[in-house]
Amino acid sequence: MKKITTEEIERILDESVRFRLRMHGGGIHLVDITPEGTARFRLTGACAGCPGASRTMEEVVEETLRKHIPGLRRIEVVHGISEELLEEARRFLGRSENGRR
Repeated sequence: MKKITTEEIERILDESVRFRLRMHGGGIHLVDITPEGTARFRLTGACAGCPGASRTMEEVVEETLRKHIPGLRRIEVVHGISEELLEEARRFLGRSENGRR
């Protein structure tokens, strides 16, 4: 099986997926790719809390990626707040990880 690269997925997202999500106020972030061929994503913006997010992942993201990357085994959505977003919020609020200024 050919190794799936971050660059390959990012290129396809940029060319065929992101503009569609931006039209609805959302976005997508590639979290990681497992050695087994699972690509994990986090939806952002309006897509993060959208009731139709699972349908978007199936009909837009998964369908597009599978068409271009036949070796892709699975697509998963990671829910919750990323550490990067938490750290950005802490910096904005001027607080350390334990909640103190």
